[in-house]
Amino acid sequence: MRSSMAGLSVGLVVLVLSSGAYGQAITARTRVTSELIGPNGKVTSSHIRDGVYYRTSAGDTLTRYTTMDGNPTTGELAWATMRKNGVSYQLDYATHRAYVSSFPPFTPPNPPKAPGAPEQSSVEGIPCNIVPSYRMNAGTLTRVGSTCYSERYKLVLRTDVTITSPDGRSAYSVIEMYAIQIGLEPDPNLFDLRHNFTVYRPDAAEPSPGNNK
Repeated sequence: MRSSMAGLSVGLVVLVLSSGAYGQAITARTRVTSELIGPNGKVTSSHIRDGVYYRTSAGDTLTRYTTMDGNPTTGELAWATMRKNGVSYQLDYATHRAYVSSFPPFTPPNPPKAPGAPEQSSVEGIPCNIVPSYRMNAGTLTRVGSTCYSERYKLVLRTDVTITSPDGRSAYSVIEMYAIQIGLEPDPNLFDLRHNFTVYRPDAAEPSPGNNK
């Protein structure tokens, strides 16, 4: 179940990045609260990851988690998407390596829509629509929770997801934005991978030519 939980966290971050990769510049904090729950309904472990979210006016995004349960992380990966070339990266700040995503561009199928107008909510005063969250597994689309999505800013503000394993255990995660500053352009140096990281191509033993630190 531990690996399932790790996969859940990564998958949700990717969804957040892809859904918010355009619109106004944004600087915000992001928090992931995760719990593993046993078949008896008792929480067996829980963690809180805290980090930063940046989106440039050009649509590039960067999500980096910097603490786990209040302690600085070591070797924690971050995720960046460069809209201008359509490339996503996993960033390792401990080794200063950037790994180009080996996954092809993914276009999810259109999920079924709930009848009527979507439920309304807000996060830090920003209005958002409550829409279903889905998980794709072996070609099957399954609803696993809900997402609070700002249509105005093209931004996922909060996502609640629960995934249950066949043995009755479940993984519950909440990803939420806070300290949101609309229109605040992030430092462009944060997105300068050429000078800050060694870029590696998918399944390549050597770094990409011309992209070394």
